[in-house]
Amino acid sequence: GRKRISAFTSSTIFDSVLRSSVSSSRRSSQPRISLVAMRTTSSFDRPAASKPAANDKPLAAHVAGFVTATHYADIPAATARVAKKHILDTLAVGLAGVPAEGSEIVRRYIAQLGCGGTATVFGTAQRALPRFAALANATAMHADDYDDTYHPTRFHPSAPVLAAVCAEAEAAGSPGKDVLAAFAVGTEVSLKISETIA
Repeated sequence: GRKRISAFTSSTIFDSVLRSSVSSSRRSSQPRISLVAMRTTSSFDRPAASKPAANDKPLAAHVAGFVTATHYADIPAATARVAKKHILDTLAVGLAGVPAEGSEIVRRYIAQLGCGGTATVFGTAQRALPRFAALANATAMHADDYDDTYHPTRFHPSAPVLAAVCAEAEAAGSPGKDVLAAFAVGTEVSLKISETIA
């Protein structure tokens, strides 16, 4: 078999960020809740006959709060190092996957849509709207099935997250720290969701 690089552990950013005290007064008043804790109180786990309490927030609101409240400074150094390795690995397997037949089919489909756009489709001169560039790039990143795997749920987190982050970051002109933070947080959320639905 192929050697696979394990993705982030199941409790990287959520647990470390949510346990740490945030020095910023702008963020210190916001509740910090892990998705693991949310699973035990979410509507998915309640018996059908029970009704949520009046102050319950939807799970999506907790996730959105975590995503918007987590910044580069909140990411532990060890997690940032792992994220950088996964970004480099995923970009490499993405470039290797550009000539794959599935990647070519997706790029042709996007070209036939005639939507234009300025987002980079890796390994080509093609440009597309960010959502279509993300689709093409994620397809290439997964084409040869060498992208990373989170073994507890058999999920490949980096390709879909990195493809979306790169396309949106390019359109927004985001700095590298924001790209790294978005990738780390997006990966963490996707892993927690994979655990929830596995």
